[in-house]
This record gives sequence, C-alpha cells and structure tokens, in this order.
Amino acid sequence: MGFQQVYDASGFGTQPILITAITFYAKLDRPGTITPATYSFRLESTDARVGDLSRDRNQNLGRDAAVFWPGVLDGDVSDSFTITGTTPFPFEPSAGKNLLLEIGISGQPVAPRTTPFGFFDRDIAGSAIISCAQFVSDTNGF
Repeated sequence: MGFQQVYDASGFGTQPILITAITFYAKLDRPGTITPATYSFRLESTDARVGDLSRDRNQNLGRDAAVFWPGVLDGDVSDSFTITGTTPFPFEPSAGKNLLLEIGISGQPVAPRTTPFGFFDRDIAGSAIISCAQFVSDTNGF
C-alpha cells in the first residue's frame, strides 16, 4: 500500500530549506494508534498540484526522490509524533515545484472494513494547501 500527499510550495516561504524531520498531528485532537508495519517515507519535488494528484501514482513522482526515513512504526499516538529523517531533504520552494511526501507501507496486517483509515487533508490553519491520494501496491509499499 502506498500514500502520497502534495504540499504547495507557497507554504514553505521563498528560501531553500533542509527538511530534517516531519511531525504528524492527531486528527481532530483524538489519540490514535499506528498500525504496526514497515514504513518508507520518501520526499521529492513534483509538478503535481494541490487538489490535482493523478490516480496514476507514477505521474506524481519527481526526479529527485529520496528515501527520507525507512523503518518500523507501531504504537499509540496522543497528540503528535515526529519522524526524524535519516537523510535530510533539500527543498527549494522558489523552483516552481511542490513537495511530495510518499509513504510506502509493507507488512501491514489486513484491517477489517470497520477500521477507519485517517489521514491529514488540511494544514493546521485549515487552508487547503495540501492534498492526498492512497494507492494499493504489492511491491515494498510503492
């Protein structure tokens, strides 16, 4: 299984930045649980636009894709959790491309249909500067 989320470059200012960590916040201030699995977080610059991710995940990919963090996640999440990258990612917002976060998921048990799948579709200010898509794959989560 895989997941892509695109972030509008305007949310990062105009100067180049080095992304060293990503923090995820509990949806609607409710605690949750991370389903145990192996996750691979990749970052890349993309031409994909917010609200216009292709259903063909390969159409959303950029040329500078880099594994940001691979590993096993599991456990409860109260308010937030942070992934500190093993490889920082340089991003230049003024280059005319957006930021794509791609999360590959493998080794995850099949969840019953009653299990909700939650993900973030708005930033903390509530503006629509990001959009997401979910994909099913059988090769290493991507």
